Amino acid sequence: MICDHRRVGRWLVVLVTLSACGRVDFESRVDARLDSPPIPLRDDCVGYETALFCDGFEDPALAKWSVGGQAESMQIDALAPPHGARVLQSDTQTTQDASFVLARLGPFAVGTIYMRGWFYVPSNMALTHFDLFDFNSDGAGGVAALVSFGKLTLFQSTGSPATSMKGPSVPLDRWMCLTVELQLGEPGNIYLAVDGEPAASITGVDTVPGTGFQSLLTGIPWTDEGQTPVRAYSDEIIVDDKPIACD
Repeated sequence: MICDHRRVGRWLVVLVTLSACGRVDFESRVDARLDSPPIPLRDDCVGYETALFCDGFEDPALAKWSVGGQAESMQIDALAPPHGARVLQSDTQTTQDASFVLARLGPFAVGTIYMRGWFYVPSNMALTHFDLFDFNSDGAGGVAALVSFGKLTLFQSTGSPATSMKGPSVPLDRWMCLTVELQLGEPGNIYLAVDGEPAASITGVDTVPGTGFQSLLTGIPWTDEGQTPVRAYSDEIIVDDKPIACD
């Protein structure tokens, strides 16, 4: 278990970043670096119409999201995604940078919340420290699935002290399914799975921030520890009060 004090309070920094609007657009090209075999397409969020939240970035206007980050850093590419025809492409240029979309939810303070997303991390860049999937409050406290020195990592700052737990190496140059199970309570538990397999857990900590969980972020919500320019792709993000399969 690792305590990372530098990340404590960064949730407010991310929210402030929204004041600088980024650009998200669609491109017809497929990034040449993405040479994985074609994946059959399906409609956006089929089977999850009643989920608390679901979006596969098929809407060019990103009507379900607010966009934050550098204006030139966010765009959508048609690159053989798991579902639908479009994904979110996010780029950051330096450490403690962010390029993301944010959805307002909740607030959630009781029960169990499940989150699922598809992510693609290219291999031609440093894998130092960048988030893929954040769920946080408007004040201090949140949960993140991130990359830390080549490892998928689960992080929480709802309990004191903030802690993180490393999991397996990041699958590169292919789509991976990340799921987070957040059991809200004092104490509560947090579980991270990759492609349906257990990867990391943080148990017996306070998992309820004072204002409840209210914001979902994906893309690259945060970088740290000297991270150089990085790119990541996201697809079909779901939040529900029932388990979510990697389908």
